[in-house]
Amino acid sequence: MTIEQKIQYLTKKLNNPKARYTDEELSWLINHIGDPDAKIRDELVCNTFGSGFFEEKFTREQVRFLFENVQKRNLLFYNISKNIS
Repeated sequence: MTIEQKIQYLTKKLNNPKARYTDEELSWLINHIGDPDAKIRDELVCNTFGSGFFEEKFTREQVRFLFENVQKRNLLFYNISKNIS
């Protein structure tokens, strides 16, 4: 699957309130938290995590996996000190 196909596929899931995510998809999203492309970073990754938590699209195990990875990789503060122009 190309990156464009992956983005389209995940965008469809984002817009589906009954969607569920695989562990592989969550890993892909985590790996793109700091993506330089705002369409991926802001529109897809951020919105997917928001809707995933609020609409309960993640399993308990996936939430644990996300929490552990965000903590272990310090992703909450990823590039926080970089200047934004």
